[in-house]
Amino acid sequence: VQSHLDASNCVKGTWMCQGKMPLAIRAKFESNPEMLKNFDEALKHPNDKDIDSLMKCVNEAL
Repeated sequence: VQSHLDASNCVKGTWMCQGKMPLAIRAKFESNPEMLKNFDEALKHPNDKDIDSLMKCVNEAL
């Protein structure tokens, strides 16, 4: 995303959260146990820990 910003913008920080994926694509991962595990873990996000982490990042950037 940052590469698409105009040069006059100043990025104060970044933050990333593993997000949910649509359930419809879960079947694509059933042949790969590691990917399936990652998909199922993503269903739990964002969670309270993610939100706390985001708020810490925002406060540090201010």
